Amino acid sequence: MSEIPVGYKKAEVGVIPADWEIEPFENLAKIERGKFTARPRNDPKYYGGDIPFIQTGDVTNAEGRITTYSQTLNSEGLKVSKLFPRGTLFFTIAANIGDVGFADFDTACPDSLVAITPTKSVDAIWLSYERAKRKTAFEGIATHNAQLNINLEKLRPHLLPCPPLSEQRAIAKGLSEADAFIESLAQLLAKKRQLKQGTMQELLTGKKRLIAFADSSGYKRTEVRVIPESWEVKSLKQAAEVRSGVAKNSNRKLTNSIFVYYLRVANVQDGYLDLSEMSKLEVSRSDFKRYEVLSSRSHAPRGNAVAPRRGAGRARRARAGSHAARGNQRSLSQPVRCDGTCWSSCVACVRAAQCSGRSQWRSSWPRRG
Repeated sequence: MSEIPVGYKKAEVGVIPADWEIEPFENLAKIERGKFTARPRNDPKYYGGDIPFIQTGDVTNAEGRITTYSQTLNSEGLKVSKLFPRGTLFFTIAANIGDVGFADFDTACPDSLVAITPTKSVDAIWLSYERAKRKTAFEGIATHNAQLNINLEKLRPHLLPCPPLSEQRAIAKGLSEADAFIESLAQLLAKKRQLKQGTMQELLTGKKRLIAFADSSGYKRTEVRVIPESWEVKSLKQAAEVRSGVAKNSNRKLTNSIFVYYLRVANVQDGYLDLSEMSKLEVSRSDFKRYEVLSSRSHAPRGNAVAPRRGAGRARRARAGSHAARGNQRSLSQPVRCDGTCWSSCVACVRAAQCSGRSQWRSSWPRRG
C-alpha cells in the first residue's frame, strides 16, 4: 500500500489535500429537476412561442456555455414547465449523463435536465468543472434502461471533494484561461483552413498561378473547364493506378489464410489516417499480395492516397511519411504492424503513371517540364 503524501489525507473519494472537505452534492448547491408535464409531450399547442426550451442535446453540444436552443414554448407551454434564470448551470441526467453548461438566457427545460444553483460558499465555475470531470462516475451510477438516466436520489448524496472557496476560484480561473486559449487556437485554425480552401480552389483550377509557372500563353477551354494553355486534360487512369480493396465475405472459403489489419472507411479522415482503432480480417496469402497497401518491410510510396468508396463521400488524401501523429492518430510513416502488413478495404490510388485502365474520371493536370 502506497504512503499518503505529506499534506494529504485519505477520504471516501480518494486521497485529497488535507484542507479539503468531503461534501454531498446537495450541500454545495440547490438541485432542481426540470419540468414538462404536458401529455402527449409533442402536442403542438405548447410550442412555437418565444420562451427558450433547452434539451439535453443543447447542453451536450454547448461545451460549457449554452448559447442556442432547439425548441421554444409559448405561454401554454410555460404553464406546464418551469423557467430558470440566465446563468443557471444545467446538468444532463438522461441519455447523455453528466454534461454541463451555463445558460446565456432565461430558459425552461424538461425533466431530463437539472438546474444547479451553487451556495454562497461555492464557486459556480469551479462546480461546473468538477461536475464535468466526474461524467464517467455519474454514468456508472446511472440506471441502464432503454437509455441511461440518473435520479435525484442518487445525485444529491453523491460525495465531492471540496477545496476552500479561494482555491475553488483559483482553479476556476486557471481552467477558464486554458479554455479561452484553446478556443482562440480553434478559431485561428478555422481561419487558416478557410484560407487554405480558397488557395486550393485558385491554384488547382489554374485561376491563380505560382510565380515560377506564370506565363503569357493565356488560357484555353477544355471538356472539364477553362484551364491554363500549358495544362493538359488527362483521365485518372493516365495518372495513377486505382485498386479496390478486398471484399469482406464471411462465406468465402480460405486456404493458407492469415489475419491482418485492414483499413476501413472510419480510418480515412480529412488529410490523414486515424489508426487508433484497427480491425483484423482473415484473407488468403494470395490476396495479401494483391491488396497490400502499407507494409513495415517496404514502406508505401510517398504520396499514396486512400479514399472511401461510399458513405463518407469526398476523397481524402493521406500522404505517406508527411503527416505527423496527432494524439491517437499515427502517420503513414508508422505503419500498423501485424506480420508486417496493413490492408485496405478502401480504394487506394497508389502508383503514379502505372494504371490498370479501369477509371475514366478526367481532370486537368499541369504538364511536367
